[in-house]
Amino acid sequence: MMNQATFITPSSWISTVYPPPLGHSRSRREGSLVRAVISLGSSKRNQIQRSPRNKNIVPRNPEDLEGKATPTLPRTENREKSESRNIQTQASPRKKNLYLDFNWTPLTEEVANIEIPRRNMEGHVPQDLRGRLYRIGPNARYLPADGQRINWFDGDGMIHVVCFDNDDDEKLRMTYSNRWVQSSFFKQELCVQRPSLNITSLRGIHGILLIIQELLRLFVQSFLLGFRYTRDRIDSFSPLGVANTNMMFRKGSIYALYESDGPWRLNPVSLTTEGFNDRDLRPQGVAEPYCAHPKAAANGDLISFGILFRPGPMGGMILYVNNPDDPTRERKFKVPDMTSYIHDICISKNFIIFMDSPCRNDLSNMLYGGGPLRWDYNGSSRIGVIPRDEHGMKLLGLETLSSVKWFKLEEEESGFVFHWGNGFNDDQTIIACGSYFEEFDISFLDEEIPMNYDRLPKMSDFRIDLESGRVCRHDILRDDNTKLHTLSDFPVWSQTLTGGEHRTRFLYGSFAFLEANRTFVGPRDEVPTDGTLTTIGGFAGYFKYDLTDPDAPRIKRIAFPRDVNGGECCFVLKAGAVDEDDGYLIGIVTHLPRDPVHHGIYANSYRSYVWVFDAKLSDIEDFAKFDKSDPYHERQTPGSSTANMWVGRVPGLLASIELPNRVPWGLHNLFLPNDELF
Repeated sequence: MMNQATFITPSSWISTVYPPPLGHSRSRREGSLVRAVISLGSSKRNQIQRSPRNKNIVPRNPEDLEGKATPTLPRTENREKSESRNIQTQASPRKKNLYLDFNWTPLTEEVANIEIPRRNMEGHVPQDLRGRLYRIGPNARYLPADGQRINWFDGDGMIHVVCFDNDDDEKLRMTYSNRWVQSSFFKQELCVQRPSLNITSLRGIHGILLIIQELLRLFVQSFLLGFRYTRDRIDSFSPLGVANTNMMFRKGSIYALYESDGPWRLNPVSLTTEGFNDRDLRPQGVAEPYCAHPKAAANGDLISFGILFRPGPMGGMILYVNNPDDPTRERKFKVPDMTSYIHDICISKNFIIFMDSPCRNDLSNMLYGGGPLRWDYNGSSRIGVIPRDEHGMKLLGLETLSSVKWFKLEEEESGFVFHWGNGFNDDQTIIACGSYFEEFDISFLDEEIPMNYDRLPKMSDFRIDLESGRVCRHDILRDDNTKLHTLSDFPVWSQTLTGGEHRTRFLYGSFAFLEANRTFVGPRDEVPTDGTLTTIGGFAGYFKYDLTDPDAPRIKRIAFPRDVNGGECCFVLKAGAVDEDDGYLIGIVTHLPRDPVHHGIYANSYRSYVWVFDAKLSDIEDFAKFDKSDPYHERQTPGSSTANMWVGRVPGLLASIELPNRVPWGLHNLFLPNDELF
């Protein structure tokens, strides 16, 4: 069971106990005075409830629901408990929401330092891979009210960590832990015993009224309960800050990031939230939201930004440059003529690169039934380039380091870049890779994965000719010779090259196929037998993009076996690395096994693994397009034993470690070697 902790307000006149996890009865309740003060309109907690996903679903026994360990899994005292008591049978079930179902279903408990037995590992974890793998993602503590829209980015941030250490006998010791990031959003939920609002999910006049109600509730909490701005982050941004998107390691701490709030500092060993701390990352001020993707350059610069969700000229983008070793490089300025939403930026040796797209920050759109972001179908895209130094300023023909030069894309190339890879420039050209959407609106993730190929990401290569101003784009993984449409995102690379002098030769990422996403399968569903492309969700594998010859790039791909999925991978440089790709790819994958007795249906629960690959992928053949093999080819169904289940079957796999807890699908990873932590 989760350890109970006390949350004490600054005024010390009231304390509340962290409520038990979702679906469990409360051991203590707040006093009636506190409920009256902070509720300002009550909302009953909702229980997890599933609804049919496809016609092949087998009627579920409540005792068979996900969360209950299958007989073939090694059980531990801390294994996730059954959630069968959370199910309520109603005549008219709530509308299906993809992001509360399948392996997006939130965990209900925190666990700490669960020993992973050696029998859960196959293969060999390299001796120089010792450290901690962190994975962050949304994990709602309370479910939203009936009918409330949510998307993949909604829900309290939870960090999962897998530790690879040596014991006293120099033998590998592995443990697993998870913990919620205790942001102000999280604290508000504890007070009112229900989920706080997330503006990205709100629509129309009703959404505006809910925001006003939430701000009034914050005012009452701040005034009567004694919350302080600098410590508790109770202000106009806090309803938006769930700290669930990304992580950064800086000055011995981990910072949980979310682009509508500031950074929340955590202890990298215990995962204890130490509080809101903005000045470690941007000393210039804390009055604006921070970003989810700051960039730490090779020369020590930390380049970040904030998007102001405000109407008209009050909104826009603020850029920050900080360098603790060279204070003269510090600057803060508002990017002129910039009103669109961006999620990420790219940096090269001399430049800061970003895209101004038709995805507009427009709160007034809610008056017409939309959300705070809208796609301007009459707009166009352009790439903004800001100099990092005087040489970059000279190359762009600008007069100040706070100026921007715009490079317009062709009208048919207008789109949106969600995640950027590393950038490179010489005196003639800028090269940058990013996950490109032909059309982007965060609301497309509200209810389901969209089937419109234009609204899904494709890794693209952008090249800017500094002399002519022309921008060329081409899809990295495009395949014109097959009906399978490739989706790709989450670019990763050797972080030692970020914003440096040398060009990144190798870019890694994750891919999937649109056709497979048309049919999701989950626990207790029938196994398709008609050759239909199906997926349990997530990405179908990892890719490696080799830019050694820019005119003839090569691609290698790790295709996961059927009924296995993954998310972002993490590149870890080997000790004493010589080549850029001397390292490991490490990531968390999910497997939905077959029922051990009835092989025609899936089992009760998902299993999560850490997979480790050699990043050179030497035993995988190069190919230029994705028409060489089918990643959904039926492999031999693994047996109930962990031994020889994956290593030897998945190309390039060095080690597979089965985790004692299911890890829901999340967002970004971080690996910290022990020599950086201790």
